[in-house]
This record gives sequence, structure tokens and C-alpha cells, in this order.
Amino acid sequence: LQMACPRRPAAGHGHATQTTAENNTENKEISLKEKIVKDPLFRMSAAALLGLTVNLLYAVFNAFLGFRYHSYWFLSMSAWYLIVGLLKLFIFRRRKNEENADVLKNTGAGILFLAVVLSGIVCMGIAEQHNPVRELVVMIALAAYTFGYFGLAIYSARKAHKGNKDPEIARRSLALVCAIASMLSLERGMLGTFGDAGDHFTFVMEAASGLVAFLLLLLIGISLLRRKKHAE
Repeated sequence: LQMACPRRPAAGHGHATQTTAENNTENKEISLKEKIVKDPLFRMSAAALLGLTVNLLYAVFNAFLGFRYHSYWFLSMSAWYLIVGLLKLFIFRRRKNEENADVLKNTGAGILFLAVVLSGIVCMGIAEQHNPVRELVVMIALAAYTFGYFGLAIYSARKAHKGNKDPEIARRSLALVCAIASMLSLERGMLGTFGDAGDHFTFVMEAASGLVAFLLLLLIGISLLRRKKHAE
């Protein structure tokens, strides 16, 4: 009879197993929350990965706009943001592996290269003489990205202190670089969509803004190189 009728589990055994599984799930959730709140390395890595994802999506968005409007400006800016994404990936990998050597030097050199490329894109955009009217949703997306990155740069600058490690300084610098470059795209979009002051005004605004952006990127890149030199 015992062989024919297997034993049934105790009445409280299934309930105890379910309770144990729920407790393990709660412990995992609590540990994740504690990591986000208390672990600065985990929080910085998550923020860097999120920024890298947003940057790559924005590069794809610019490529889509380039094909939609037949604009070399957007196609060139897509390639520019891909280079920024590679720099962010480099910083993220160095931060994850705790390899901080030469992060500022390489990031500073990369920003100088980005400044030169951006100046060429601005000159090409002026010579292109093709600035189509954008849809409202496109202008909203450009404005959201621009002001979002400016807000991130301001927030990071307020939280900055002298004890920050090199990868965090490089990450903040790249956030500011993205904000400056995105302002050029927003300005160009506003001039093409809402501007009716004539080609001369558009030329002056784009040339002046491009020059200011180029000088700001040069300043950021040189400051990173000088900071690394002083640290040595």
C-alpha cells in the first residue's frame, strides 16, 4: 500500500517554499535599490550606459533625418555622434575595469578632433544652402535632446568636486560637448523652420554659432589635456 500510494507533501511545505522564493525576490529587489542608492560605482556605470544608449539612438535619429530631408548636415552629425559614442564607450570600459590612466588625455584629444570635424560640418552646412522646414515633432525632439543635455551638464557641474576620478571628469566634459553641438542643430532647424530674415542673416548666425562652438570645444579639450599634464 505504501508503494502504491506515494506520500503527499506536508501541508505547510509548499507554503514554506513559496514564502522562501518571495523572500529571495524581495532581497534581490532590496539589494538592487541599495546598489542604486549607496553604490556610486554602480550608479555611475548605469548613468554612463544610459547616456551611451541615448547618444547612439540620437545618431540613428540624425541619420534618418538626413535621408528624409536629403541633408548632408544631418548625415554628418550622425557620424559625429557615433564618434562621441565611441569615446563614451571607451570611458565606460575604462571605468568598469578601473583603468583610469590616460583617460583625460585620450578624451581631450578626441574632443579636439571632434572640434575640427564639427567646424567642417558647419562650413559644409553653410555651403549646402539647403535648410528645409522640419515637422513640429522633429523640432520638439531636437529641443528635448538639447535642453536635456544642457540640464545634465549643469547638474553634473553642480555635483562636481575635486575628488572626482578621471572617467567622471571625461564623462561630464562629453555631456557638455554634446549639448553645445546639439544647440547648433536646434538653431539650424529653427532658422529653416521659423526664420524668414533672409540668407544673409542665416549665414551670419550659423557662422558665428559655429565659431563659438568650435572655440568652446577647443577650450574643453585643451583643459582636459592640461589637467592630465598637471596631474603628472
